[in-house]
Amino acid sequence: HKAKISNPTGAQIYQCSFCPTDPWCVCVSGDGILKFLRAEMSEFRAIRYNLGNREPQNYLCHAWVDVRLLVGTDTGDILVFVNAEYRGVLDSSPSNGESITCLAT
Repeated sequence: HKAKISNPTGAQIYQCSFCPTDPWCVCVSGDGILKFLRAEMSEFRAIRYNLGNREPQNYLCHAWVDVRLLVGTDTGDILVFVNAEYRGVLDSSPSNGESITCLAT
């Protein structure tokens, strides 16, 4: 079965990857799209998460570090998630308005 991830504007999806420590967990990132999914019974189900007061933005890339996920944005922020729970912006993020287009672990 296939899961369709999109938004009303048909924005682009840049990356999709499986968590290295939990092969049933998937992250999808793109322009205004950041989704965590869990494979269950041959389909993907959304994992709910909360970004607090952050507005959706352009999520250009992401990288798994065990159960943590780092997400690069078009504003230079690197967001940190642990088990699909938003923990905040990485202290060492440039946050200078320049896009984070690649993360390597």
